Amino acid sequence: MNDLTGPNDWDSAAKLLVQGLDALDSGQIYYGIDLLKLIPENIDIEFFTQAQHMIGMYYYLLKIYPEAIEHSLNVRHDVIPWAYAEAQNIIGISYRELGYSHLAIQHWENVSHDDDPSSYAKAQFNLGIEFQKVGDLESAAKHFGNVREEDDLEVYGPAKTLYTAVNTFLKGR
Repeated sequence: MNDLTGPNDWDSAAKLLVQGLDALDSGQIYYGIDLLKLIPENIDIEFFTQAQHMIGMYYYLLKIYPEAIEHSLNVRHDVIPWAYAEAQNIIGISYRELGYSHLAIQHWENVSHDDDPSSYAKAQFNLGIEFQKVGDLESAAKHFGNVREEDDLEVYGPAKTLYTAVNTFLKGR
């Protein structure tokens, strides 16, 4: 494999995936991203999906939202469902940060409990927040209420608090 030209066989793609993930783990973020970008879709779709998921996540963590969206959109549900669920959350939050709430909502609605319960809980919480912002309190309460303790304990507490607050407000109207 030539430097930065990309692999042309499975073994090269596998090595590139390992090298890219190792670079990310060691804090060499941009180098790791550059390595992962070299994995083509046509060599191994699972490697490609893993790489795109990690690239999207790290761009999200760096708050480079357009790039986070671009790469997260390449994460395929039929290949790695849990990564797809995480990617949909990343896309949703990125769109929200860029001011496109309607697009954020569309992606959070794509997250299935069966794919990843924790990602589902986060998506439901984010949907609740967005509906609360626009004044659709019934929808907000529904989404906050969909968050279960066993799915994600960190999200459950705030969701339960907001669910109670929104329902209390709705009853007092």
